[in-house]
Amino acid sequence: TVYVEPEAILGESNRLREIEGEEREEVERVLKELSSAIGEHADEILAGLDAVADIDAHIAMAKSANDRSAATPRIREGHFLTVVEGHHPLLDRETSVPLTVSVGGSSGSLLITGPNTGGKTVTLKLLGLYALLLGCGAHPPAERVEYGAFTGVFADIGDEQSVEQSLSTFSGHLKNIARMLRDAREGALVLLDEVGAGTDPAEGSALARAVLDTLLDAGVVIAATTHYGELKEFAQQSGRIRPAAMEFDVETLRPTYRLIPGASGQSHALEIAQRFGIPDEVLRRAEGAMGDEVRERKRRDQEMDQALLDARRAREEAERTKAEVMEERKALQQERRELQEKYARLRERLQEEVEAAIRDAREAYRQLLEQTKHQSGGSADPVRTDALHEAKRVVERLQETETLLAPVDEPPEAFEVGVSVRIRGTGRVGEVQSIKGNEAVVLIAGKRFTVPLSRLETAAAPPTQGKPSSASASIARRRAETINPELVIRKMRAELALEALEEYLDDVVLAGIESVRIVHGRGDGVLRRLVRECLAARKDVKEFHDAPSSSGGDGVTVVHFGS
Repeated sequence: TVYVEPEAILGESNRLREIEGEEREEVERVLKELSSAIGEHADEILAGLDAVADIDAHIAMAKSANDRSAATPRIREGHFLTVVEGHHPLLDRETSVPLTVSVGGSSGSLLITGPNTGGKTVTLKLLGLYALLLGCGAHPPAERVEYGAFTGVFADIGDEQSVEQSLSTFSGHLKNIARMLRDAREGALVLLDEVGAGTDPAEGSALARAVLDTLLDAGVVIAATTHYGELKEFAQQSGRIRPAAMEFDVETLRPTYRLIPGASGQSHALEIAQRFGIPDEVLRRAEGAMGDEVRERKRRDQEMDQALLDARRAREEAERTKAEVMEERKALQQERRELQEKYARLRERLQEEVEAAIRDAREAYRQLLEQTKHQSGGSADPVRTDALHEAKRVVERLQETETLLAPVDEPPEAFEVGVSVRIRGTGRVGEVQSIKGNEAVVLIAGKRFTVPLSRLETAAAPPTQGKPSSASASIARRRAETINPELVIRKMRAELALEALEEYLDDVVLAGIESVRIVHGRGDGVLRRLVRECLAARKDVKEFHDAPSSSGGDGVTVVHFGS
């Protein structure tokens, strides 16, 4: 195809090319100016980019930790790693079996044995990944993690064979081990999978033991796996490295992926081969080819594994039982608290009802007294006298009920008949007449009261100290509010006046009132003498005297209470 530019547009085409060239030059000029302006702030821009990258990384780690319900690690001194109920970061936490493992520190190094496909390699990878994640500030997926930073992490896991580099499986392992022996220093974490494998078992196990001894001498923390019986015996006898085994369920012929500290697990090669379909004839020939010594060692290992399995199951059952007991205990404590609250509300309501009944009965009793004191000479009205006695008995029964409802803050003491006791919170002192069950009959000022033992304390001890309960203070306050500080018995018969006086004095003492006035009048002096004799016989009366002449003189007796 030949294109011939028409002569008519030749000039315009040339002009177009010139304009395009000018455009390119202008673009290059603008870009250079912008680049130069930006270049002046290159350090700030790069620092900002690094800061944004750090923030993005931390946000990503926080989101990952939140999504995986990761644990906040506890950082301690030393070189160790403890993982409780941990999961491999690449495995689904909902389906993977949690792993509990500890290396370094007081736990020392670890030699893991057990069956193929049992989880040994995953355990090593979990330890390495957790150490690196923690070193980066990430939170690993586990219930609890404690960490003391390692000085380095070295791993020989997997097959390093390479045709291009002329490396076999064994030589690939040796290359990694040589680097560990050269670079690992004290406090480093070294992970060795199938240490010494890939060559003659006798030479491989001897080499592996020498490598472990050398690394341990250097203060390195080791987590290694093996199938070699010689290394198992080395871990059990030397005390320099702790044995552990991946659990294998001999009943189901399947691994449980649980690490059992202190165990020296078998490889269970024949059992696993059977599960993967190897014919029974082949397995019988293999078992027959094993020597007596190997079979005896396998039998001992099976017995040990079974004992450890039984012990773990017993511990888990004990932990489940303990958890159930704790739950039941919490439920009972909650039920007890609810019952106590319900009882307190009921007691308060009953207390209010009893106090209301006492006020009503006392008011009715005083109205009868007022009516009686105006009665002229002659014998008293039997009906009115009986009503007075009945009203007084009602008041006494209500007051006893009120005492029973008072709250109890301390356990009861042990009392004997004849000892002096004090009713808590009242200051009233009396003598124990008899004890039946949780109650005692106490003689106070010539009267017998039935009082719960929990409401009593020995009179030899000082009165109960401390702030009284709110319920007790409320009871005393309401009593004080309802009692008149003055009792008028003028013109009353001696018998009725004495009953009214004793009742009034009991109420005053229970209410905690410090002083009152007894208006008895002058008259022939009988009531005055009766009042003085009654006051002198009471231990709760501190002193009494005539009122000032301006307030009644010898027609009024002022009484002060106290010990």
